[in-house]
Amino acid sequence: FSQPPDLTRHRVEDVLWMHQHTLDHWREWTSQIKYDGPYREMVVRSAITLKLCQFSPTGAIVAAPTTSLPERLHAEYNWDYRFTWLRDATFTLVALLSLELSDEAQRFVRFLHDAHHKLKGLPTLLTIFGEHPLPELEIKYLSGYMDSAPVRVGNAASDQLQLDIFGELIHCIQLVLKHTQIDSRRFNFDRDLWPIVEYTLDAVCKLWRKPDNGIWETRDAPRRFVYSQGMCCLALERGIELARANKKKVPALWTKTQREVLRDFRAHAYDKSVRSYVQAYGKQDLDASVLRLTLLGMLHPRDHRVHNTLTAIAEKLTTDGFVLRNKNLDAGAEGEGAFLPCSFWYADNLVMSGRVDEGRAMFERLLGCANDLGLYSEEFEPKTKTMLGNFPQAFTHIALINSAVQLAITCRGQYSESHNIIRGRHHGEMLDKPKRKRAA
Repeated sequence: FSQPPDLTRHRVEDVLWMHQHTLDHWREWTSQIKYDGPYREMVVRSAITLKLCQFSPTGAIVAAPTTSLPERLHAEYNWDYRFTWLRDATFTLVALLSLELSDEAQRFVRFLHDAHHKLKGLPTLLTIFGEHPLPELEIKYLSGYMDSAPVRVGNAASDQLQLDIFGELIHCIQLVLKHTQIDSRRFNFDRDLWPIVEYTLDAVCKLWRKPDNGIWETRDAPRRFVYSQGMCCLALERGIELARANKKKVPALWTKTQREVLRDFRAHAYDKSVRSYVQAYGKQDLDASVLRLTLLGMLHPRDHRVHNTLTAIAEKLTTDGFVLRNKNLDAGAEGEGAFLPCSFWYADNLVMSGRVDEGRAMFERLLGCANDLGLYSEEFEPKTKTMLGNFPQAFTHIALINSAVQLAITCRGQYSESHNIIRGRHHGEMLDKPKRKRAA
């Protein structure tokens, strides 16, 4: 059948045409995926899921195509995830470019650029059209999934202060400029990217001391989250690098603030009595978000403080072999499910710290959490094997791809330019430099 079917009539040959056309499309698209490492079938499945979460007209990638599927049954922790989060941007690009899906990556970067130009700044999350979301509201007449009300439209997190997004944004720009598969001719640094760098670093200098809502978008009281502060330092360090590399003047305020943020982080992020990086300055609660700082090259994976943090998380922040986000914020205080992206980050940290067999075992345990179609939600209840939260969750599939590629790099020496751009950070400017052993 060479012509599209007449959809006003339902004929067997029309159905067969559409079926074959669909198969041909996806076979052609998946043939672009240049990955022959371990667990290829699940990597391809996750790549297809990301592709299905991308809105073709603009390039936006939604966190999930659903709203109000609960993080815990019969509780109020139900959110609308039909938006694009800036914090997912870096890991989305790494995942896409690791598989050489440069067209999808370039469209996503163009979406971020166009949204910044339109809004003269960037909120925490965007609609698929690159606009600020409407205010969050509850639909009172709907009972919700398994009577887990409320059902929400919109997400109030768009109005929160989340300092980590500044680091995510600058790192996205760095990936765009350094990755050889992204056509740099499409992005003029002076015209397209430098205004975003200036806006972002000025905002960090103004806001970094403020308590924020953090990566988990807590609706509890804001605090000075360790992950947020680490990402502020990342934004300043790499933004200043970009400025110097492109012969731009670096304001004294940027370098002064960078020193202050770094000094604060080294003084307050690691608690010696807890023997772990903690959730927030002045607190002793643990939080799995700190695992991501290692993956972004900001902490050395073999530093003793990272090793101690992995031990503390294993002892105090796991359930049935899976990692929780924390035990004190919002739903975490009432016993939410294991957080699948954090569990993948934990596996990555094990692999990068040299504990490859443990990391691989953790990764394979996570593969067993997928449903019969290879899809994941955001959270998982190990005892009941129940998926929780919106579905399918792009962040989890991104984490799976990145973990598989990390294993391929470590175990088989396979090259991934996106991951190596991150891994190749010179360790002299990390947040906490590993201590050198004295010569015997």
